[in-house]
Amino acid sequence: MYRDILEDSWVYQEILKEGLEKGVNQGLEQGLANGEQRAFLAIIQKRFPDIVPFVRQQISGVTDTNLLESLIAEVSVAQSSQEALEVLSVLKGNGHTNGKQGKAKQVRKYYSNVSRYPRLCGKMSEMW
Repeated sequence: MYRDILEDSWVYQEILKEGLEKGVNQGLEQGLANGEQRAFLAIIQKRFPDIVPFVRQQISGVTDTNLLESLIAEVSVAQSSQEALEVLSVLKGNGHTNGKQGKAKQVRKYYSNVSRYPRLCGKMSEMW
């Protein structure tokens, strides 16, 4: 009985409406970020498949859609895997990485079994 009265009140209806709007907006933002991540990974997969696992790990927590759009634009014109990885260096400045030592260690570990990129491993460790 009291619940029915409360649910019919204008205050309850306003609070419910605001909560639903916030939830929808959050869901849309998360969905958009997820789509941007997928687009970025699709470009990497098509152009530079050798770095997909590393890139996937690096962008998994990035939810800033503006940043993701910039990354997509930059990686679309990258000429090599090294350039594509250099595009990701902006994540370091935005607090999306583990720091210089952790990043270099990850890159060396990833490329330790890839004999085609011995110079890339050294250059990436210098970057981070």
